[in-house]
Amino acid sequence: MQTLLNLYIYVVVLRFLLQSYRVRYDNTLAIWVLKVTQPAIRPLQKIFPEIKKIDLAILAYIFILEALKFSLIHLSALSTPPSALLLFLSSFGDFLLHLTNLYFYAIMIRALFNWTMVLGYRPTYNPLFCVAVQVSEPVLSLVRQIIKPMGMLDFSPLIALILIQLSQSFLIIPLFF
Repeated sequence: MQTLLNLYIYVVVLRFLLQSYRVRYDNTLAIWVLKVTQPAIRPLQKIFPEIKKIDLAILAYIFILEALKFSLIHLSALSTPPSALLLFLSSFGDFLLHLTNLYFYAIMIRALFNWTMVLGYRPTYNPLFCVAVQVSEPVLSLVRQIIKPMGMLDFSPLIALILIQLSQSFLIIPLFF
């Protein structure tokens, strides 16, 4: 049950990223994410507004799912409901962990598909590749501003992956778990 809930939370966080980066929904993966999450998010969109590029309804739904997950875990382990502060901090920390994991996976998928180009495969029409590029590009462009590509070698994916792992290991996990 917890695994299915975590997978669904990943889909909702992906929806948050897709909408934040204004990814076009002509991609089959993006359409699937929209179809799976829209029935639950549509009622919340009537309550929570969108501020700039951030859809607060999606964030509220993520926090509802995270709070539900941690409440069930806490109740099953201790038979008492968790405090509101514990619930908020656990939900926020898990959201950050899901978000950084999605960036990590997007960069890895992008790198793997780029390596297949050497073999003659052109991934430009692959829905997974298109979403991975659109999600990972903002992170990689920030790294490229600091470390410029050296000729044909672009170390920004490697540096971004290391920074994501360091942020998870030294910031997110110690502060929230």
